[in-house]
Amino acid sequence: MATTEFAVDGANCPQCFNETLDALRAQPGVVVAAGSLTDQCVRVEHDGADVDQLLGLVRRHLHADVLAAREQAMGPVDARIEQVGCTHGHGAP
Repeated sequence: MATTEFAVDGANCPQCFNETLDALRAQPGVVVAAGSLTDQCVRVEHDGADVDQLLGLVRRHLHADVLAAREQAMGPVDARIEQVGCTHGHGAP
């Protein structure tokens, strides 16, 4: 079993965040996917999942709500693999 953590700085859309976690959970080899918008992290426990594919999925699904030309718009989130200490949904303190 492996654990991969993603820093998702700028992600601020709860709906997209939850959809991203659901999409991760549906990937072959993913055992657990959890995270926090507040702490800007996602943690995935997996067995044989392709980490590059998981990162691509996170990047495609997450977005930031930004103000562009006085209108709300979706902006990109540059997700990256990083040890961020994301313990959400894993029973850690």
